[in-house]
Amino acid sequence: TILTQEQGDTIKIGRRGSIGGDLIIKGIQGHVAYPHQSLNPIHESLGALKDLVDMNWDNGTDDFGPTTFQISNINSGTGARNVIPGIKTTMFNFRYSPASTEESLRSRMEKILEKHSLNYEIDWHDASLPYETDRTSHLVEQALASVLEVTGAEGTLCTSGGTSDGRFLAAAGCSQVIELGPSSKTIHKVDEHVSIEDLQVLVDIYNNLLERLLLTSGED
Repeated sequence: TILTQEQGDTIKIGRRGSIGGDLIIKGIQGHVAYPHQSLNPIHESLGALKDLVDMNWDNGTDDFGPTTFQISNINSGTGARNVIPGIKTTMFNFRYSPASTEESLRSRMEKILEKHSLNYEIDWHDASLPYETDRTSHLVEQALASVLEVTGAEGTLCTSGGTSDGRFLAAAGCSQVIELGPSSKTIHKVDEHVSIEDLQVLVDIYNNLLERLLLTSGED
């Protein structure tokens, strides 16, 4: 299976898994002049958030980089300068390698929060599993050959980046899934675009690759 996900000069042979959620820290709202009568969830959670950011979750694998944890949004407060908030919500995401599992990441995160004696809830979001196509597979070898023949450059295999629809195909039983598309230099930027020249090169690569696959389909 070949996906036209934005890649540039690389061929994706897999993707990291993704799991995220909303971490809700509960405190006690009150006046800033009387902090002893309140419990500030912002202050209380700083240590735990630092531990989560600094944690070495795993060392990755030969083809996957280490698992990463990122905070993407923090929301708290009433909008008033003199009110200690009663709740703090932190949006977070793991991009994880096959060296970790969804269950292990959940467990380790919860242990860190419990170590800091926080009153918390986590609203976990749907996860996507990591997947990988064997770099010695027929599809990968032919894709590399097509890129070299059309562009004159050696293709690069990698598993970096975000999630893609490849995860659904892999979960459905497709054993060979690659992603080969146009440049990703402007992905998710305000001026996101693809050049017409890149698209023409891509068409030539696809034609070359399809010819190779059809001509070699009966060799195995």
